[in-house]
Amino acid sequence: SKEICKLAKPLGRGMDWMTVTLSQQNGKTVYDLVTKDERRGTSQLVYSFSGDLNIDKNSYVSDLSKWAGYLIVGRTLKDKEAWFAHLGMDGSVEFVFGSGKRANGRYKLTTDTICFTFPSQSNLNGCRKPLLKDGKVMWARAEDGGYISEVVFMKKTESDGPRKIKQLSPDSHHMVLVDWKTETIAAVNRKSPGSIDLYDAKAQMKIGAISGYARDMSFSPDGRKIAANYKNRVWLIDVDTGLVDWSHTAPEANLEFTEVAISADGQSIFVAQSDGHVAQFSADDGQFVTRYKWSDKSISDIKVSRIGTILAIDDAGRMIVSGQDNLNRFKSHSVTDKSLTLVEFVGGSDNFLVLDVNGNLRAGSVETQSQEISIDRSFASRKDGKKAHTYGFAINPSTTEVFFPNSVSRYFLNYPSLTEISKTSRLPNL
Repeated sequence: SKEICKLAKPLGRGMDWMTVTLSQQNGKTVYDLVTKDERRGTSQLVYSFSGDLNIDKNSYVSDLSKWAGYLIVGRTLKDKEAWFAHLGMDGSVEFVFGSGKRANGRYKLTTDTICFTFPSQSNLNGCRKPLLKDGKVMWARAEDGGYISEVVFMKKTESDGPRKIKQLSPDSHHMVLVDWKTETIAAVNRKSPGSIDLYDAKAQMKIGAISGYARDMSFSPDGRKIAANYKNRVWLIDVDTGLVDWSHTAPEANLEFTEVAISADGQSIFVAQSDGHVAQFSADDGQFVTRYKWSDKSISDIKVSRIGTILAIDDAGRMIVSGQDNLNRFKSHSVTDKSLTLVEFVGGSDNFLVLDVNGNLRAGSVETQSQEISIDRSFASRKDGKKAHTYGFAINPSTTEVFFPNSVSRYFLNYPSLTEISKTSRLPNL
């Protein structure tokens, strides 16, 4: 086809386009507007896909309760200005209007209605009830049925099912860290001490290696830095170059760092110590800021939520909660008489999962303050009655799907019910 899109003069909305046809005149290639009266920049590039994509005009899903994970593309009826809404599996929505304005919020679905709430832009809140008219899907308001735009395309971009498992490396790794935003995997190579291997999760290939061994690692919020600790030293690594930005030792040289976490704003690095202290360093230059004693036992894990809550667990079965802005203001709660080994936040909330030494997964929320554990499910049993070795677990922040591997099976679980989606006997060798 000779019909193409031509980049037009930007009108303050990112990349503005117009549709034209090509022809030859006097040995030159010229173009004419497909729509005679179309103004420059009345159509925009609002979303792009990698690889080939077949546009299916019959992609509309009439049951709105199934829309989770879909990208919805629409356009205004009058000016043909495009907009899109990306509906995450976790109930989050990113909406880009024809004007180029972006809004992030939450959505709820019924079989025929979708409702949006935008905390920072409440004037955009509202519900839509699509209806079929004249062969088009009108983006109608739920309250009065009025509409000014239509839905033109839908595509499932997220899945709530189990992910494909593939062996990415012939080497064995003792710790794996995933940055979900950049889809980068960092793994400490067990066969080659002093190497942190990097993999592209989407392309399923190794993309590089960083010099340095680690007991624990943490990605920065933008996925471009890795904080790592080993024995009594902590350092910050640039993912793109593989170079160390800075490196510092513990305030007391005889104490080891056990776990590390980067703050939600990327400005601070928190490192737990074997004597129960938590130390704070500046991410900019690595300078020591302060430290406070949170426990009389060794801290076995520490994490920071996207909204700045620090959650630590210790070998005595206690949880310690604090804000990232003041380490001295913390609360400690006893959860179990068993040693806690691993904790992870779920998505952008203060909900969490914690693993104890016996292989029990527990779900809870920092917001309850009482630290009550709502679920306690064990996936550690074997048919012969012996305890299965637990490798840990990972949570996809978009789908809140939990990957829980142990020496018996690899489980994919729903959150928060922790009910089983599927399980496999294979594990990627990472």
